[in-house]
Amino acid sequence: MGGQQIVGNLPVAAVFVAAPLTVVGMGSRGSAGRCCLLAAPCLPAPAWVVSLAIAGA
Repeated sequence: MGGQQIVGNLPVAAVFVAAPLTVVGMGSRGSAGRCCLLAAPCLPAPAWVVSLAIAGA
């Protein structure tokens, strides 16, 4: 039961973290903005990989 909750919630949580990072990245001009824009799309992919690994176990 705990694994199912993680598999379902981890990608959703990653998207909720990536969305503000995108907004900050679009609003900032310095290196922090670039880092946020680079990090935002990289968050959901590992979350999906971990979720698929848990679901396959």
